[in-house]
Amino acid sequence: MALSRALQRKAAQKTVGVTTDTYLCHQWALDHRIPDEILRTRKSPFTDQVAVQVLTQDLLIRRDLEWASTFMTSGVWSNEIAGGGGGGQVTSWDQTSATILENIAGWHDTVKAACGRRPNVAVISSDLWAVVKNNADVVDRIKYTQRGQVSLDLFASLIEVDEVLMIDSVQATSLENISPVVTSQIASQSFLLAYRSPTPDILVPSAGYVFSWPEFDQVRDAASAGAAGIASWYERAEEAMYYRGKAHYDMKVVAADAAARGVEAAVTGPDHDHIEIKTGGGGCAHRGHCSAGRHSLLSLNRCHRRR
Repeated sequence: MALSRALQRKAAQKTVGVTTDTYLCHQWALDHRIPDEILRTRKSPFTDQVAVQVLTQDLLIRRDLEWASTFMTSGVWSNEIAGGGGGGQVTSWDQTSATILENIAGWHDTVKAACGRRPNVAVISSDLWAVVKNNADVVDRIKYTQRGQVSLDLFASLIEVDEVLMIDSVQATSLENISPVVTSQIASQSFLLAYRSPTPDILVPSAGYVFSWPEFDQVRDAASAGAAGIASWYERAEEAMYYRGKAHYDMKVVAADAAARGVEAAVTGPDHDHIEIKTGGGGCAHRGHCSAGRHSLLSLNRCHRRR
């Protein structure tokens, strides 16, 4: 803090304590093989564009999984609040007596007191968003706006953050061609309120960073939007086209006190984390991951550096 300086005396010196850590931009990769017999079939749905879309979708879902397991899980943030209404808890947000806006305002103050910055971004799971956007107090606050319905951008202005992002990705947890298909939401019943620095720097507090290696992926501009690099080549011995998607990144919590998270008990209704889907012969039963909804970009921040 600046101090009064006497004539011809040295000014007080600013000191900053910095802890160090390491990160490693792991390579996440996936191949997609299309034989000639399929590619050359008349009216075949398999095209270069489809192959790129399939690989990009899977890589983005993987990115969401890594993001949620890093930032949207228990034991990560200094401030974790559970629903249920007991000691140290808030009333579950699906209850009529819930005070959602008051809760968030209090978390704003908690984060500001801890790191000196007010939160400027929020992340909410899709099941919790379905509860929040129908909350009577929230609806009443925006009913005279031009739209008259609750949207993520209106809610962002209501809780005084720059942006509210929704986790809406789903993964298939059952094996391929097994019925029923079992899917799971990547994040469920969670809300995160955080401060992210608009200018990443060692001396600036920020809840977390996603470090990427866009130079290696050769997608410098696309990487800033969470995309992956896609390569393709022809294997003569196999008579097939190969497509490979890959991305390099690592995710790190930087300031555990720069965020507050409302945990799973914020909703007391049925558990919608796992869903069974009956399918015929096909369906969405990919081994690994598939998405039942649009992908939402969820990075707290990005700092593009070489490893």
